[in-house]
Amino acid sequence: QYRQNVLGEWKISKISTTMYVNGVETHTEEEGDYFNDLSFEFKSNGTLNVSGVESESMTWKIENGKMIFKNPQEEFAFDILELKKSSMILSIVDEEYEEGGNKYKIIGKMYFTRN
Repeated sequence: QYRQNVLGEWKISKISTTMYVNGVETHTEEEGDYFNDLSFEFKSNGTLNVSGVESESMTWKIENGKMIFKNPQEEFAFDILELKKSSMILSIVDEEYEEGGNKYKIIGKMYFTRN
């Protein structure tokens, strides 16, 4: 049922990066403009076309509540935080490390809207 909702074309409305220290959110940064021209087309054959990006062979699938993007070099597994008819939010842990007895976690989120 997830799968049907994803098919078609999406745009990224914004990307946010949130820093957590010891599980507590400390700050969030948002960037929007850079991604305004990108459109993502999810095709039923499992391929993903990203306009404005050199079109390498990228695939997508949904598994265990995660959206998995794959290109020849690497694989990214995003948590699906929201998937509605016209909005989708994907989240991924960008970085996790310990320093000076503190635990740091940086979480990136991509906000998509339907064209």
